[in-house]
Amino acid sequence: MNPSRSNNRVITPAQAYQELVERSRELSRINAIGSLASWDQEVYMPPGGSASRAEMVSFAAELYHRKLTEPRFGELLKIVQSGKLSAGEAANVREWRREYDRGVKLPDEFVVRAARLYSESFDVWQKAKRESNYALFAPNLAKIIDAGREKPAISAGRKILMMPCWTNTKRA
Repeated sequence: MNPSRSNNRVITPAQAYQELVERSRELSRINAIGSLASWDQEVYMPPGGSASRAEMVSFAAELYHRKLTEPRFGELLKIVQSGKLSAGEAANVREWRREYDRGVKLPDEFVVRAARLYSESFDVWQKAKRESNYALFAPNLAKIIDAGREKPAISAGRKILMMPCWTNTKRA
């Protein structure tokens, strides 16, 4: 056992692993809440409820992201990686590390903005589909594409300098 200091107390890799398991369970519950709100939006949401659902979904995304990217999560990963792990534990730690490393590259603001955008766009997409009118959804789709382009640039630490794709929607 390699005891390490964390928050001014000695913690073993086994204790760090148990704390990560608990945090993972909490993250799973937060994710389930966001998924339930998204499902409800797609299946049972009353007319005019999309703004409320978008708030719920973006709140769950923000809470998940903040919990995932807390410095304590990174500290625990470092401690647990200094110990001996079973194959199953090593797989869990590898996945937690991968998710943590990806998460810390994205600011909360982007995560919330993207979640809200996707959720708000769903209602518009439903209407455009129902009316067979792509033009209704085109501005939302352009914003979704832009967010999709922005995410890897942010993750890589680059400023993104590009024309928004909705400027190229004119047809000859």
